[in-house]
Amino acid sequence: EQNKLSDGRISLYLEYYLGREEKPVLDENGNQVYYDSGKMQGKPKFAVKHNRRKENLSLYLIDKPRTPAERQQNKETLELAMRIRAEREQEFKESMLGYRLKKDRAVNFLDYFQAYI
Repeated sequence: EQNKLSDGRISLYLEYYLGREEKPVLDENGNQVYYDSGKMQGKPKFAVKHNRRKENLSLYLIDKPRTPAERQQNKETLELAMRIRAEREQEFKESMLGYRLKKDRAVNFLDYFQAYI
């Protein structure tokens, strides 16, 4: 994703979509509210909250590059951003599928070994 800054640069960041949460809409008595008209008539209403997280890459593009050097710099910056994105996607997929062991896990080898003897 890109965000234009006031100084004329464009900031690059990654936005992660982590799913959504649905809560039923309740009236003042605590009863569920239903749609009154339209295609959804008779179906319950839900309040939907989308869970997102942003990661700033601290990479910037020049908004309107004028020289070949500025264009080349923008091209290299975008390539770096795409590599970072690919790495993050791979990390996310591996953590979802359980391929990679967690690095922050502190396991005592002797305790682990004793469990199998």
